[in-house]
Amino acid sequence: MQTTKLTTWIPLSLCLLVSPVVLADSQWQSCDIKTKPSPLLTPTEKLLAGSIYLEADKALLRDEGLSELSGNVVFIKDGKQLISDTATFDRIAEKVIAKGNVKASTTTMELKSQQAEFNLKTDNSIITNAKYQLSQNGQGKSSSIKQYGKNVTHLDNATYSTCPVETPSWLLSSSKIKLHHDKEIGTARNVTLKVSKKNIPVFYFPYFSFPLTDKRKSGFLLPSYTSSDKSGFGVSLPYYFNLAPNYDYTVTPTYLVDRGLMLGNEFRYLTQNNNGVIHYDVLPNDDKKDKQNRYLYNVKHFTRLSSRTHLDLTAEGVSDSDYFDDFGSTLTASSRTELKRQLDINTTGNDWDFLGRIQNYQLLDGGTEPYARLPQVVFNYHPIEKVAGMDFSVASEFVYFDKQNISDVTTGSRFDISTKFSKTFSSLAYFVKPSLKLRHTQYDLDLNGNTGEKTPSRSLNTVSLDSGLFFEREFSHGNKVQTLEPRLFYTRTTFKDQSSIPIFDTAENSFSYSQLFSDNRFSGKDRIEDANRLSASLTSRVLDKEDGNELFRVSAGQLFHFDNRKVVIPGKSIETSTRSEFAIELSGQVAKNTRLSSISLWDADTNNFRSSNVQLHYKNDENLVLNTGYRYRENELEQSNLSFSIPVKNNVSLVGSWDHDLQNERDLETVVGVEYANCCVKSRLVARKYLTADNNSYDNAIFVEFEFKGLGAFGDPAGHILEDRIHGYN
Repeated sequence: MQTTKLTTWIPLSLCLLVSPVVLADSQWQSCDIKTKPSPLLTPTEKLLAGSIYLEADKALLRDEGLSELSGNVVFIKDGKQLISDTATFDRIAEKVIAKGNVKASTTTMELKSQQAEFNLKTDNSIITNAKYQLSQNGQGKSSSIKQYGKNVTHLDNATYSTCPVETPSWLLSSSKIKLHHDKEIGTARNVTLKVSKKNIPVFYFPYFSFPLTDKRKSGFLLPSYTSSDKSGFGVSLPYYFNLAPNYDYTVTPTYLVDRGLMLGNEFRYLTQNNNGVIHYDVLPNDDKKDKQNRYLYNVKHFTRLSSRTHLDLTAEGVSDSDYFDDFGSTLTASSRTELKRQLDINTTGNDWDFLGRIQNYQLLDGGTEPYARLPQVVFNYHPIEKVAGMDFSVASEFVYFDKQNISDVTTGSRFDISTKFSKTFSSLAYFVKPSLKLRHTQYDLDLNGNTGEKTPSRSLNTVSLDSGLFFEREFSHGNKVQTLEPRLFYTRTTFKDQSSIPIFDTAENSFSYSQLFSDNRFSGKDRIEDANRLSASLTSRVLDKEDGNELFRVSAGQLFHFDNRKVVIPGKSIETSTRSEFAIELSGQVAKNTRLSSISLWDADTNNFRSSNVQLHYKNDENLVLNTGYRYRENELEQSNLSFSIPVKNNVSLVGSWDHDLQNERDLETVVGVEYANCCVKSRLVARKYLTADNNSYDNAIFVEFEFKGLGAFGDPAGHILEDRIHGYN
């Protein structure tokens, strides 16, 4: 064994082969690859930079001519390692030839061959019939790898896959790959994507280029397709423009057989204080809509004006109210009724916050258009220091409500200010919190031909008292704790006739458990409840004493009214009931791998549920997922849902979901499919049928998607559909 220092050495930059393919996805399981990169046999950490460590069973070293090494030959330099059976080194030509079980290694890859040649003077190298293994579970082979200096590498007849070498589910093969390291760009010709163990070719690309680093590069993205009754079969081929490090643009031509050519556009940008996305889809001549121009736009923008002030813009719109019904692929998308355009400026101080907003809507379904806010100004003051020992806060708002497309409706401004004082008395066993709220609201209305008062106003006060007790006991040998938490909440607001005040943004909240502890049953500020009521509730929790996690919780409560409620939404009568339904909430683990959640309203007068929402979720270690649910609201809806992901065998799973309208005896949406998934490939075939926006007809669609670890996905996004429909699916 002899150690010597040389001034140059081949950089083994073949590790740059990693760059175009290392796209690790943490959601994938690791492939069980038998061959892993071997650890470096670094003999010492004290080698000088540029030094070479040589080791062999036999060595004949010459100052001139060929030095010969044989038997477990090891070259190590700067974290790179070369092992072979034999090697020769020509000091004059600075050339190394390694033969027999050649293994070149770095910390990220390992390359095997029977012969390799390195020229230390020119940085040229030739490796024939090479196999490589990456630490990120990628591997492949090449008939010839040639390095020309430090900047150019050629690979002939190369392959790549993230699957196990013995049984690849997919691989890419190319007749010739060129890597230009100085330009950080690679090109490949005659590229074929092959799938299954039999290497069946499914896609062919005559040419494509790719980045050698994590830097973005312009070029085509993987194609996708769509299929639906509304638009027929469609094919998309996105092209990505890397315009600058901080902004880019993607154009996506999509040909829809029944409609024509749609062009999707997305521009993204990012600066030190700004970021956003501008999205615009256009179908200039819709063959199925009398050659109409169809479009959709969506703008999201954020600007940081200072450390405490920022601006947000959200704007979306479509060419016509049928757009989502024609191009949306889900029941949720086709059921959209309005689109929002909103500009906000937010700023905060140590004890205050400010919001300025401009907001309007595009109405899609021909219903009632919401009022635009032109503008809305909100200022809240909440000092950290207590005032006379009490918590103190002020909330104020000014907003002008307008309906730009309707001339005979009341519009105008509303100013509202409320001041709240509260004080909490508490210990580990109880709390008591009295509160006082003073509110004044002033309107200045444009009646626009309607009768009524032009400047109505309202001043009210609300008092409330919130209180609770905490009891607990240990059980299960002291490993768990059960609590018992009774709570009483009383609130009273004086009655004020509010019939002269219009309804701009106010609705009556649906009764729920959280409403037990609210001092107003209305949302918005156009109606303030004349409350004189007491809420009583009881909560019990089971906690894991070791980590404090909540294992199970059940809560129940009821409202008791002492007066009739005279303040109502126009068109509704005075409410005279003396008590509400029982609000019941339940959640927790009811068995191993099984969780239950339930929200219900029980009417003690009729002994019936007024509403109920029950969900049961099961998922075990084998990724068997079963979900079932039931939703009911008296005289409104009754629906059931079922979803599942059931492993069958050989990495195949059955997946699906079913939403059914029990009240009208019809299906709302049905999704069923089959999925194959292993450590490096996923494929899905999914069929979907869903009720469209007309609430009468159905649309049918077929989704086929392929995902390849480290390469990407193409086809219709079936995976996103399943994630939305199957709780616990991944």
